[in-house]
Amino acid sequence: MNLSDERLSAIRKGWCPPDLTYEELQTLCDEWRRETRSIVFTNGCFDVLHEGHLELFSEARRRGERLVIALNPDQWITRHKGPGRPLQRAAVRRAVAHCMSAADLSIVFEDETVEQLLSIVRPNLYLIGSDYRDVKIIGAEYCGKVEFMDRLPGISTTSSLTNLLQHHR
Repeated sequence: MNLSDERLSAIRKGWCPPDLTYEELQTLCDEWRRETRSIVFTNGCFDVLHEGHLELFSEARRRGERLVIALNPDQWITRHKGPGRPLQRAAVRRAVAHCMSAADLSIVFEDETVEQLLSIVRPNLYLIGSDYRDVKIIGAEYCGKVEFMDRLPGISTTSSLTNLLQHHR
């Protein structure tokens, strides 16, 4: 499947259609590889952006010519983070992460893991938080390499939410 000229033009200008299909993603990533562009991939919930996320985005952006950010879907976050999460719906989280990261592409994936997405993107580098260092990285075989970025001490979405609630009581 080919990307329409209109959709491809929009992506090249830095805007990613929210309904980008995996087939369209495959076409785009194949084009990037033909241009010998290095692709960096990172993913997460990115529910409440904090300085740790910004550091991850900055490092990922610095490490390659193309940056792909994948976001977990709302249902996944509710299942794994609990009731009341996410605070922002997927479209909002995606738009904010896309802008704050200067990503070339951002996508909300609907699968339980990023394995299928990694098999399509086949990034040169998968940059992920160090809390996954001792976990089997599903889909790592599709990546040139997987590297872990140390978390900033005491910085997390949970701690940000706790601090926010304490200051507004």
